[in-house]
Formats: sequence, structure tokens, C-alpha cells
Amino acid sequence: MKKIKITGTSLAQNLTGFATGVTASAGAALTLAATTPGDSLAHKIIITPSGSVTGNYTLTGTDADGNVLTETLATNTVSAVTSAGYFATLTSVLAPAGIGAQTVDIGFTAASVSPWNHLKEAWSPVGVGFACIKGSGSPTFGVQQEYGDGTAFDHATVAAKSASIEGAYTTPVRAIRLAWSAAGQVTLLGWY
Repeated sequence: MKKIKITGTSLAQNLTGFATGVTASAGAALTLAATTPGDSLAHKIIITPSGSVTGNYTLTGTDADGNVLTETLATNTVSAVTSAGYFATLTSVLAPAGIGAQTVDIGFTAASVSPWNHLKEAWSPVGVGFACIKGSGSPTFGVQQEYGDGTAFDHATVAAKSASIEGAYTTPVRAIRLAWSAAGQVTLLGWY
């Protein structure tokens, strides 16, 4: 049998976690004050402009597993925009064409993920039992799985939970991870 342990404490949303009130010429890099959220997890990035901004931001960094991640984030608004991807590091944000004289705050949401924990291939019979143990804070969390292409799927019963809970997989999965939508500590312990 092999043991699984994934643990993390997701930070609360921080709208200025990477930069406060920065500006740059169209297509130039915005100056970042930090390159990580500080909790060893990957978070969605949120950019809030001081006024109307048009065009696309280009985000570059790494995902929870250390892979290079680049995302084009469209904006045509005075509202905040949020990345689809989860960034463990944010190394560059290029200003959109229509930034003008506006400044932007760059931060992260509480939505975060741990790195993937890859399970041993071809385990037979299939069976993964686990428990998610709520620690400090008030986390809302779940478990996600992927089948080999990196696409995350939510566990059928361990999703959007706020208390300790048990779960299992009875069909093969390639990897599992923890996912948070609200800040706090969770540890996943399991065997397969």
C-alpha cells in the first residue's frame, strides 16, 4: 500500500498581493512587488483597474506543479478580471493596449489548488480511500482528480465542503489534488 498526504493552508483573497497602483505603457511589463501568493499553493489572479481599460493582459508564471503557465486575460471594462488558470508564481504581467493613464492592482483570489499527487499507475484492484481533515480557519474545499491530460474534475461527493470528510475512488484516476474556494487549512490523508 502507498500513503497519500496533501496539506495546505490557503490564504484569503488579497487584491494587492502582487502589486498596488502600478501602470506601464501598452505591452510593457507591470512592476510586481511579489511573485508568489506566499502559501505554496496556486491561486487565480485578479486584476483591478482604476478606470476603463481595454485590450488583453498577458500573464506568465508557473502552475502548482512548476510548469510554465501563460494566459491572455481579456478586459474591456472598469471591473476586475480574474484568470481561468491557477498561478503558483506570477513572473510577468504585460499591460493591455488600452491601459492609458490607468493604474491597476494585481492580486489573487482565495480559489487555489495544491500540486497534483500522481498515483501509481495500473494499480489493481482499484481502490483509494482518503480523509480530508479541516484544520485552522474556515476553509471551503474539495478534492479534484485528473485522468492523464491535466483536466481537473471535482470529486463526486468531496466538493465544496467546510468540515472534515471521508471519500474514495473506486475507478482509476491518474492524480488527485486539494482545491479551495475559501481560506483555511486542510490535510488529505489516504492509502491505495
